[in-house]
Amino acid sequence: MNAPNTSAPTSRFADGVLVINLDHRPERMERFAKTADLTSMLQGWERLAAVNGVELPGYGQPPWFRNRKRDKCWAGRAGATLSHRKAIEHARDMGWDSVLILEDDIQLGPTFETDVSDFLTCTVERSNGWSACFLGLSKPVGPSRKLRDLDHSRAVYEIFGCIGAFAYVLRKESFAWILANLPTTETVWEWVSRHRAIDRWYARNLSRRFVVHAVAPNLIGHYSSFSDIGQRAGANLLVTEAAPEQQPHLQPHLQPCGTIAYHLQAGLLRVRFFLTRLVNRVQGVLKRRHGF
Repeated sequence: MNAPNTSAPTSRFADGVLVINLDHRPERMERFAKTADLTSMLQGWERLAAVNGVELPGYGQPPWFRNRKRDKCWAGRAGATLSHRKAIEHARDMGWDSVLILEDDIQLGPTFETDVSDFLTCTVERSNGWSACFLGLSKPVGPSRKLRDLDHSRAVYEIFGCIGAFAYVLRKESFAWILANLPTTETVWEWVSRHRAIDRWYARNLSRRFVVHAVAPNLIGHYSSFSDIGQRAGANLLVTEAAPEQQPHLQPHLQPCGTIAYHLQAGLLRVRFFLTRLVNRVQGVLKRRHGF
């Protein structure tokens, strides 16, 4: 863990700001540092050395690996999952009440400093029952309901889940449960054989235990660069000022609805994902037998 970049301001997203970065991707860290210098809200950030999946015990060896072309993708998923676990462990060990976890390819909009002030007042500094809040997302999963409008075109939503774990805040009441359900180095291959990736697991599981919020349109996006998970350049997720319903290409499955409809749809989706977990167990057994 690197020392904090600078002294923390009195008003920001969380007690700590952690940036996940692989040792062999210094260019991403340099770009992030330049981005962070543009806003006081990220001052005090710390670099967290990411886990490189190809260096994990068992990589490239049976039973999980059979020298196939997607081996590095599975290694990337395992490394990313353990990196997020490492970030939450650090937040717990530091005694933080909350942590902002960022991946190193984030990008901010041109009005970020202004946009974030109302969000902090309405969402972070107010005790309103949420335990996780996504500041950017690639794709919502399941229903959502609007809670309050922010300045400009943004709003805070309660969501069932979302794909995208590149910028999110966790509060301390979630730390122990998440850590109990995320894998360790010894169990990571079995875990990814069932759950694939951490954002997929978050999308399907966080809201069955905690209240999950998200800001839309995104406060934080990410730029396109080579992904160690996908083994190709990822999508360029821009920060936009357009309302969610006006950006269907960025929010293709956003389904804001009323409170009753939200809870009904969420309940049905939890049943579906419970059944899916049973199927995933079988898939995990098959992957152990035949490899990724």
